[in-house]
Amino acid sequence: MKPRNAGLQTYSQWVEKPDGRRVRVTEETGTGNWEPIISESMFRALARYLSDPERNTGGGGERKALLSGVVRCSKCQAVVTQGWSKKNAAGERYRIYTCSGGRCITCPADPLDSFVVREVIDKAEKWNKAPATDAVDEEREAELLAQEVATSERRTALAEMFAVGDIDASTMRAGIGRCDADLAKIRTELADLAAKRVRVDLGDVEYLWEELDYEDPDRIDYARTVVMQVCELVELMPRGRGVREFKPDHCRISFRNP
Repeated sequence: MKPRNAGLQTYSQWVEKPDGRRVRVTEETGTGNWEPIISESMFRALARYLSDPERNTGGGGERKALLSGVVRCSKCQAVVTQGWSKKNAAGERYRIYTCSGGRCITCPADPLDSFVVREVIDKAEKWNKAPATDAVDEEREAELLAQEVATSERRTALAEMFAVGDIDASTMRAGIGRCDADLAKIRTELADLAAKRVRVDLGDVEYLWEELDYEDPDRIDYARTVVMQVCELVELMPRGRGVREFKPDHCRISFRNP
């Protein structure tokens, strides 16, 4: 979920950390001159939900391959994973995708990434009409946002009641636990409502180009999400004996309906 979805302008720049690593820092700079696809309040609610540390279930290792776990082998339907080729005559190796079910098929990674990204963007150009706004969804969104505010206020009130001695610690913990459970349900439903509209971005080709910069590690996860939104199935096809170069017919894509 990006600030642009809510009509917010941002500015990004690379900043060098004390340990020498360079990271991209993005700041909001104001309201954009385009039509938002979700309200700012929904965006804020989603941002709070998605950044909640309690949602972290482990992992966290850096993933550098755009299509790992996305593309499937056309022979056995196992997902492909990133690997490295054997050294060539010059002693060089390059990234490859290979079938995780038994190395049925391998393919150079960079040209496959580029091909899939181009296909996604081409499809986005055809999805140039945003879906009609669903009045029922808008009404439900307003209800959920009101519930979120009320539940958050109730949670705060419980802590204040405990602070002045009106309730004991066990009562406070039980009440806050119920509030947290309610908030999780509310924010999940808000996220589901927002997800129904995110695909409108696919009609904004310039923005899609920017966000599908798959060579930028900071955007790999987002780019992978966009590919999965657009593509129903991406399959790696056999290249044939002795064929080393990637060709378009080495990848078969089934697109979702907009």
